[in-house]
Amino acid sequence: MKKFLFSRLFLWSFSFFFLFSVGNVAAADTYQLGIRFRQGEVRRYKLEETILLKFQAPGQGPFEIKTVIKAVVRQEVLQVDPEGRAELACRMESWQRQNWANGETITVDPQERETVLGLRVRIKVGPQGETQLLEPTQLPQAVSLDTYADYSFLPSRPVAVGEEWTKTFTLNLGLVNCPTTVRNRLEKIEKIGNNRIAQISQDLRQELPEFSIPLENSLAGRLTAAGTFFGAGQISFDLERGYIKEEAQLFQGRLLAKLQTGEAKMEIPMDLELSVLVSLLP
Repeated sequence: MKKFLFSRLFLWSFSFFFLFSVGNVAAADTYQLGIRFRQGEVRRYKLEETILLKFQAPGQGPFEIKTVIKAVVRQEVLQVDPEGRAELACRMESWQRQNWANGETITVDPQERETVLGLRVRIKVGPQGETQLLEPTQLPQAVSLDTYADYSFLPSRPVAVGEEWTKTFTLNLGLVNCPTTVRNRLEKIEKIGNNRIAQISQDLRQELPEFSIPLENSLAGRLTAAGTFFGAGQISFDLERGYIKEEAQLFQGRLLAKLQTGEAKMEIPMDLELSVLVSLLP
């Protein structure tokens, strides 16, 4: 009898707790993280990207390659359709890339800067971040579509503080298509001035299936690489204005490069770190 009474009390308590919790969740404020475009509006973002690659080939000393990219991206809203999809004209207002190998400066091809600055990109972006490249039909290898517009994190539904959503997609890196998973979480809503800012955290995982790396001399053999990357990010999204104010990401991972020349094989583990900071300019 006591055991039965305890069970009944436990079930009643659990039911009360469950109903109370569901009621709280249902009553929680939700937020639609949608982009709002206005025809003629111009947004300018500062981009800072650092890539650090470390490896050591058998029988050789450690080697470190560092690349730093600094750029300003300009987005102009050309037109907005009734569904809120916008056509954007994008270009680089400035572009600077510096390379170092074991601390020594490596000369960058000046033609690359001219190519990037001269490129005019036209894209179509929907309120939930779906992005389509309109012109040109293909971008140069030096840049990707994410360089001009990165809205892939936006959820398709309103979300509450503490709620998570996952985006899975394939990122084309030129030489390889990389399955990518990003888990997002709405951490909090802050009031800054007259605007509400959504703070979103991210956990990222990206797979690089084995791909071939072109060699200048085909007689040198065949070079392939594969790896896995993990990352974390933080995004500040302006709910009132409907756009990103700041985005910071850090990726870390390991590539395994394999060089085969005739019967000889060599494996070279490579540690890669990528940090990206994007911030809205006034």
